[in-house]
Amino acid sequence: MMAFSIVQVVMRRLGRRARAPLDDLMNTTIKLVSLKDGLSLEVREMRERERPPIATIAAYRHRRALITAARTAAGAR
Repeated sequence: MMAFSIVQVVMRRLGRRARAPLDDLMNTTIKLVSLKDGLSLEVREMRERERPPIATIAAYRHRRALITAARTAAGAR
């Protein structure tokens, strides 16, 4: 399901870049084969929203800085 979500975001970005609204043309349902209670097809609606790059999130950058500092301190001993 993650690949389906990634494709949705990529297509949306391509549409914006080409100035072509691809959102209306994209399929928002994913079909999953299920084996519980016999063979069946499960259809799920999935509309992925684009998230900011992880490197732009202050809490992530702070955590990475702490990890880097700890590794540097451990190597300095």
